Amino acid sequence: MRKIKELIYKFDNIDVKPISILGGIGFSILFTIVLMITTLLGMLIITPALESLGSMQESSVVVQIINGISEIGVQILAYCATITFMKKRYIDKSNDDITIEYTPVVKLKGNDYIKLIIFSLGEITFVLGLSYFLNLIPIPEFIQELISGEDVAYPFLVTLIIGGILAPIVEEILFRGMLLKGLLKKYSLKKSAIVGGGMFSILHLPDIQNVLAIIVGSIIYSFVYAYTRSIVPTIILHMSYNTIATLFDELTLRLDILNEGFSNIQPIILIAIGAFIMITCYKGMRLKDRYKEKLKEAF
Repeated sequence: MRKIKELIYKFDNIDVKPISILGGIGFSILFTIVLMITTLLGMLIITPALESLGSMQESSVVVQIINGISEIGVQILAYCATITFMKKRYIDKSNDDITIEYTPVVKLKGNDYIKLIIFSLGEITFVLGLSYFLNLIPIPEFIQELISGEDVAYPFLVTLIIGGILAPIVEEILFRGMLLKGLLKKYSLKKSAIVGGGMFSILHLPDIQNVLAIIVGSIIYSFVYAYTRSIVPTIILHMSYNTIATLFDELTLRLDILNEGFSNIQPIILIAIGAFIMITCYKGMRLKDRYKEKLKEAF
């Protein structure tokens, strides 16, 4: 845990090369390619060894545990290799003075973190309403074929660890800690946030129905990062969202009545409720005002 904390603080304080819009597209594509390659390599290295170990076990529970460890191990290996590669490519080595103890511009308090988690609940509600709304819109057949591919099915606990913990840490380190930081060296905050949100959505293709919601969430995450100058709050936001979404998906699989209950609610109501919660929590943290106050204190 300490190593992860140190890694996060390091990325808060490193200097990144300026990144253009075209460079941002390249960043996202490169990240996707490197992650795919390292994942495949991890599967070739870790999976066979653990599968042979699992084949010697008679207990199905033990086999499932071994398979779960294998899948998580592959992702950890792939994420570490990807971060290392992207760091070598985009870090400005001319200013490599890294300090572990880093204080963000706006230091968040206890109630701010509660608002971040509640914000994630609003984001889930917003995405849910938007998904139901987009389902009402006819989608061309060729697009349906594009998005109809089967997702990789992981056991629930493995999905929770990979999607709820590992992925948010890695994605925030790279997309807020590196990409957004590089964009901010060339563009305004608003432009950088919009471009960064678009680049982040590339990772979630071909999930076309959720791209808009992903962009909106990513833009807000970008503003949170810009005012705090720390990826810690955005990691909390991202973890909360992914964890709640994973738990909700598991509940809808086990309790169809839950899914039916939500689908009977007008999508626009869910969108409005979600947007209200997000706006209220974001405004309640007063990040922009506190940022300005910090700047006044500095001069």
